[in-house]
Amino acid sequence: SVFQPFSQRTFGPRLQALGESFPLLDDGLEYYNIVYDFVSDWIKHCLFEAVDTEALAFYNQVRASTLGQAYQIPKYRGHEHMAELISQFIFNVTLMHNLVGSVEDLTQFQSGVGLRIVDGAQSLDVQAYLIGASITALTCLKTPELMSSFENYFGGREAPQWERGVWDRFQTKLREQAVKIAKKNEQRAYPCRYFDPTMFECSVSV
Repeated sequence: SVFQPFSQRTFGPRLQALGESFPLLDDGLEYYNIVYDFVSDWIKHCLFEAVDTEALAFYNQVRASTLGQAYQIPKYRGHEHMAELISQFIFNVTLMHNLVGSVEDLTQFQSGVGLRIVDGAQSLDVQAYLIGASITALTCLKTPELMSSFENYFGGREAPQWERGVWDRFQTKLREQAVKIAKKNEQRAYPCRYFDPTMFECSVSV
């Protein structure tokens, strides 16, 4: 399930044995923990808003959508549950979307991946190719980078000043993580930048 906190996911022994050569396990978990710390820090400053009627209605509505799935969001029993849910949202929209949304290598040629399967075909028909190319092009729409100060948003105008401190601490951790991943990639046979925070955007264009 997309709502299962990344820190709680289990991977098979073969994937675990890959260690740093499988960046999703290593870099992905480090990034999730950074996001979780940020969300937890935010909730501490807006404690009442994090458990008011609207917040709990949001949590329970998302939870209801997971009933019957392999992973079900647990009943709300504390702030850590809200932090896990929001952290996973951020994780999916930033890191996971950056990973699974990189489809241009698959859709740029007619011999690539398409939206229609035809028995015996060695390439896509024109219509299927153009549909895939159009969808790929839409993902190129520019959205704000996650590593941005947003000075007019956090702590700006009538927003509480504590927002500025929480966001700045988050940005500091992201910069440190970017440096850490760059050093890891220098040692990797196949460098992976998909988990570099400098590559993340903070919204989904499609």
